[in-house]
Amino acid sequence: DYTATSSKSYIAGIWSGMYTGIANVNNVLTQIDSKQAVFATNSYRVVKGEALALRALLHFDLLRMFGVAPVVDGSRKSIPYVTRFGVSVYPLLSVNAVMDSCLKDLAEAEQLLSVEKTVRLEYPADPFLAYTRNHMNYWAVKGLQARIYLYRDDKQAALAEAQEVINNQPA
Repeated sequence: DYTATSSKSYIAGIWSGMYTGIANVNNVLTQIDSKQAVFATNSYRVVKGEALALRALLHFDLLRMFGVAPVVDGSRKSIPYVTRFGVSVYPLLSVNAVMDSCLKDLAEAEQLLSVEKTVRLEYPADPFLAYTRNHMNYWAVKGLQARIYLYRDDKQAALAEAQEVINNQPA
């Protein structure tokens, strides 16, 4: 019963919690370029790539929960795609525009994360690179791209992204 007070409260909590996560990611993205010097090796690229990918993931989940499926009406207004840190009202974007924004963030994340494709299951000398199987890594980006393309009903693009993950499994 979506009209019950408890349901409304639960749904509002999902909405505000997800957008709080997006705000936190946007805060990182707002500050990271001016602080590149504090990062060692490829850590700047990895953190920025992970942040962009997380922003896309959170928006995609919100779209699936609060928007209509693209096969129903991809032009229908759905959710805001928030790309800046701060308190502002953002317009509702169409389902297709949200997916385009997700894919744009993921394309940039893919480029940044391509410097570190190794999935580590151990604790190396650099603690930042420990257990990267738990990170929003390059391969997670490829998988999310496949999910979005499949949701969009672009099976050929979804297969290409998924195939890259499948074909790059460790021997």
